[in-house]
Amino acid sequence: SAYVILEHFTANAEEKELAEYGMLIWGNMNYQYSEAAMGYASDLSGVTHLSRGWNVPNLVGYMESHDEQRLMYKCLTYGASADNYNIKNLQTAIKRMELAALFFLTIPGPKMIWQFGELGYDVSIDFNGRTGNKPVLWDYYTVIERIRLFKIYKLLLDLRATHNVFHVPVFSYSLSGRQKAVYLSSPEMDVTVVGNFDVAQAVTSVNFQKTGKWYEYFTGDSLLVFSSPATMTLQPGEYRLYTSVKLASPLPYLGIKDIHYSYPDLQVDVYPNPSSGPVTFELFLSKPATVEFSIVNSSGMLLVHSERKKLPEGASVIHWDGRLQNGNQLPAGICFARFRTGGQVKTIKLVRN
Repeated sequence: SAYVILEHFTANAEEKELAEYGMLIWGNMNYQYSEAAMGYASDLSGVTHLSRGWNVPNLVGYMESHDEQRLMYKCLTYGASADNYNIKNLQTAIKRMELAALFFLTIPGPKMIWQFGELGYDVSIDFNGRTGNKPVLWDYYTVIERIRLFKIYKLLLDLRATHNVFHVPVFSYSLSGRQKAVYLSSPEMDVTVVGNFDVAQAVTSVNFQKTGKWYEYFTGDSLLVFSSPATMTLQPGEYRLYTSVKLASPLPYLGIKDIHYSYPDLQVDVYPNPSSGPVTFELFLSKPATVEFSIVNSSGMLLVHSERKKLPEGASVIHWDGRLQNGNQLPAGICFARFRTGGQVKTIKLVRN
């Protein structure tokens, strides 16, 4: 069989008619998911066909695409903050990607995931020109928070593939506030998804479909619901996926319930850039750390790899002679300097002339 996906973007009445003829229609939700992930007010209901009055779930929702800015880039650049919670922090931004993915993939209907979104790709769409080549950052697979995000994506996709409740044609939702919820019901089981997109703790009302024992999927914790709606307190960015039937625990796969690491803040400046010769990198660390330095090309191929260096708090300097590992001069073009400390990676564009 074949699927016809129309890049139509026309009046809803026309899209509805085409969808009911069996065609799939793209549903661009980049702005809405970006705003929500960054901690601002946003309505995600447009990702479901129900909000558009369609009778069939033929809307292909997406958060990112080749035409749209990356959610992680927006979070790291424009994310909101309050007290000690700052979405511009790398680890916090990745947790926001988990939250967004939960409220994307649990909603029935086909979805499109843009490449490396499952790892929190954070290079701007305008890097090297809007349609220019972007670096393939394979070292994302060495960052524990990014691996957890990847695993969250896999778990959610596995749930969609094995449980019909995630494909019911009719369901209820509350997606317009900063505290959002999705309610799915089928003969197999009921599912309640709740999350706090705010940057502050929030108390929210959850309309569990029935009383009794519910099971939080990611932690394995159980909750006894005596009446519905029930009141629940959620920390900023916190999410929960409750099922009325206990599912196999994902904890052996995830490894740990959650991640709470604190990595040093790292700032990097480079000069001269562009350059045809040696380059100096000025680093500033908020606390002592081991830093690994490397140079990769636009395809992510490793060109230069240095030993890890223990650097003190404050300012430090790393000099690079502009040569490859074999001693040859790096040819003209675009390459990238990467600095990794713990789970934090900084990537700097270098122009060689």
